[in-house]
This record gives sequence, structure tokens and C-alpha cells, in this order.
Amino acid sequence: MTTLSNSDKIVIIDQKIKNLDYQRYSVNLDIQLEGSVSTPDQDNLDSLNVKLLDIVTKLDILNTEKTSLIE
Repeated sequence: MTTLSNSDKIVIIDQKIKNLDYQRYSVNLDIQLEGSVSTPDQDNLDSLNVKLLDIVTKLDILNTEKTSLIE
């Protein structure tokens, strides 16, 4: 049994969402920077795009959990 209230859980989820938003912004910047050079490294771009998709997936999970706690 957990001693956390739903509002406690939401605070934790919000912190995780904020951290992932920072990561998403950073990865987007990295994609822009890699794309701006004369010969972008396609492997690097592919890796960054995978990271971005992973972040979006995690955000979806957290937002779903947060919604379930609010209802």
C-alpha cells in the first residue's frame, strides 16, 4: 500500500514530464545542429530521432497516468 496521495503522484509525474520536456528540447536542438553542417552524419541523425521517439512515448505514458489520477 502506498502512502502517496494522488496529488503527490501528480507532482512526481509533473517533474518527470518537465525533465523529459528538457530532453526533448535538447534533442531537437541536436537534430537542428547536426542538420546544419555541410555533411550531416546520418547515423547520428537516426539515433537522435530514435531518442526523440522514445521521449515522446514516455511522455504519452506519463500523461496517461496523470489523467487517470485526475479523474
